[in-house]
Amino acid sequence: MGAEGIALGSAPTEQRVEVLLAIARDFGMGIPLEQLQWLMAGAEDPSTPAELERWLLARPSLAVVENGTAFAPGHARPESPGRSSRAIAFQRCAESFIAGPLAPAARLTRCLAITGSVAYGNPEQGDDLDFLAVVREGALWLFLAWTYLCVRLRAPREVDGPSSWCFNHVLSEVSARTDYARSRGLLFAREALMAKPLVGGAFYRELLESAPWMREELPRLYSRCLEELPKAGSASQVKAVPLALRAVNLLLYVPLAAYLQAQGLLRNWRFRRTGRTEECFRTQTYLTRLAYVSDRFDRLIAAYDRASARPRAAAPT
Repeated sequence: MGAEGIALGSAPTEQRVEVLLAIARDFGMGIPLEQLQWLMAGAEDPSTPAELERWLLARPSLAVVENGTAFAPGHARPESPGRSSRAIAFQRCAESFIAGPLAPAARLTRCLAITGSVAYGNPEQGDDLDFLAVVREGALWLFLAWTYLCVRLRAPREVDGPSSWCFNHVLSEVSARTDYARSRGLLFAREALMAKPLVGGAFYRELLESAPWMREELPRLYSRCLEELPKAGSASQVKAVPLALRAVNLLLYVPLAAYLQAQGLLRNWRFRRTGRTEECFRTQTYLTRLAYVSDRFDRLIAAYDRASARPRAAAPT
């Protein structure tokens, strides 16, 4: 039974753990106790991995604990070896890429962060390396054009390197501030708080500080994330993008957006042809936003909403 069809527990904490473990089960994984403790929302919830393990052992219908990892009952399995070291290696690849060929485009950003399985610290061999980018106003498609050129021209991937480099969410600064300020539910909060900024950590902290609703969803993870990020300080003080670059950005928007939409349709056709319909996605292209939203992600939102502490706002357009 998938995450969207689970039976929920009676207590809020049990309900949240049940949802999270069911989602992890759908990905063939468990959740390390070290991470699961940060996802608790109640002040009286277990606050250390040891306490959480004792709490779960007293609830065998809720979870099975093996080697410091919690699994949904009946689906316990050993974790794939090498995930932690692979996450570190992938992050170093990203840091080298940003400091090297991507450096000119990185100067157009307010923030560049790793997301997805690498940010969670558990990538499988051949996983993608996913990014969130917040770009200065008027430069989003200029940033994307340079980024795609760098990705195309980069050296062949290493045997144990990421299979592809995916800029799944690229937002203008105003769009990002709007997204983070409104209540977007548990999944958005978890993804945002797990992101690892490689550029613009102070600005990213500023975004999180503008989203107090995340503290209600994930108070422990929210506090921990703010502790690890540099103080915002003068993060908001940046020069405007020159008018000439804004003009180039506008000229690039239509052809590049059309190309990405066509590529998305082609990939979805291939997924359906090979029976991989769960990998289909929507390509959202606006002047101030590029996002790839998969059908699976929509189902995850619905599952997470069942354990969310707050109602989710409508998605922006």
